[in-house]
Amino acid sequence: MNLMSQLEHAEFIVLRFELRFLEAIDVDMAMLLRLRRSLRAAGQYALYAASSGQDGQTNRFGALFSPPLADDPVARRRFQRSGAAFVLQPTTEMCRTYQRGEYMSLSVVLWGGQQQQIGDFALVLKALGQSGLRYDAGKFELAAIHGEDSSGHYSLLWRSGQPLQTLVAPLRDANWWLNSTLPPSDKIQLRFITPARLMNRQRPLFQADFTRLFPFILRRVSSMLYSYSYLEVVSDAGQLLDAAAQVVVENQLRWQDWRSLGPNPEQQQPLGGVMGKICVQGPAVQDILPFLALGSLMNLGKNAAYGAGHYVLEEWSDDDRNHGE
Repeated sequence: MNLMSQLEHAEFIVLRFELRFLEAIDVDMAMLLRLRRSLRAAGQYALYAASSGQDGQTNRFGALFSPPLADDPVARRRFQRSGAAFVLQPTTEMCRTYQRGEYMSLSVVLWGGQQQQIGDFALVLKALGQSGLRYDAGKFELAAIHGEDSSGHYSLLWRSGQPLQTLVAPLRDANWWLNSTLPPSDKIQLRFITPARLMNRQRPLFQADFTRLFPFILRRVSSMLYSYSYLEVVSDAGQLLDAAAQVVVENQLRWQDWRSLGPNPEQQQPLGGVMGKICVQGPAVQDILPFLALGSLMNLGKNAAYGAGHYVLEEWSDDDRNHGE
């Protein structure tokens, strides 16, 4: 079975959650990229309670946040642990000052096509809203949920006051999505919206060229598809890595710190990732293009599920080259 035929079985849901702030808050990208601990705490509070007392009930927190390791020992060696079923995709437009009553849209891709998990993630956001985006500010209520259909249009799925149990969203499959969105050109660029923290032997990769970047994309895509669609889409990783080595590259990626760790300002350690654009061209691009495109729906690197390493795939024009950063 060829790659595109397999991807008919790779189902996902694209959602937009509308959050209505109950108090004023300044939102920046560092805040949006620090939601992992708060979301997990909200998930434990909301989903363990929702699962209790139900005979045969799957651990709903684990299904959403921490999928089990593969039973197959060979698969355990081949695929990294994929992480959460959801992928947050923050944008720079979300970063501004919000007043009480204003709305913020949070885009989320949910892999596996499990409708129950939409309601579960909504419960997590409701619990997070009670404490706020930040420990001391940003309380909100979940006002509405929109879903994207195969034509790329969003429709209202749920609004505050309606039961979450009846919520149903349009299912997308990766084959249809790729056929409708892949750029026809063999000159494309990956533009990072949020820093990608790539770890090599437990150390950050401060300089990333395409031959270093592509294996991270390949592992992320293959692991997510195995965990949530039970697909093994890479039969010959070496062939794909060879194709990645044949493309002509213009690299505009740079390391960028986005926050510091530690309570003492004089001893804080910077935390960041690679940002900017990397442009590729040549016939070999078509061989790896499906993986580059799917990676844009999954994010890349450490804390990818929580918004880090979000990039978009775009056609690369001569104007991009002439006005490169």
